[in-house]
Amino acid sequence: MTQMTPRAAALYDKYDKTWFANRVAELEEERDEQERSFELYYTASMRGIKMWQEKTGEDMVWPDQGHLIVWLIEKTYDLEEELNLRAKWNAQVSALNLEFAKQLSRLRETRRQLNES
Repeated sequence: MTQMTPRAAALYDKYDKTWFANRVAELEEERDEQERSFELYYTASMRGIKMWQEKTGEDMVWPDQGHLIVWLIEKTYDLEEELNLRAKWNAQVSALNLEFAKQLSRLRETRRQLNES
């Protein structure tokens, strides 16, 4: 066994092996959580950068993180506006479909009445 410093020797006597094993496990768990968080951040950043590169055609450039975030927020607003326009369009189409169905029903009723007479 390697020579322990006086401080390490004092700690070793103060804490038992179980405490050290538990502490190591806690630190490993904390490290793993930080690695997972970094991986999520990195993956999300790479997706955003790839989107930016495809949109701008600048494949060899990585945007500044602040500019990327502003660009992504603007893209989100644009998509939200498009969704709102589509929702309005869908409402108008639904109203027209309902009117068409009413007219078709009236036409069928008129045709039925003509056939009966």
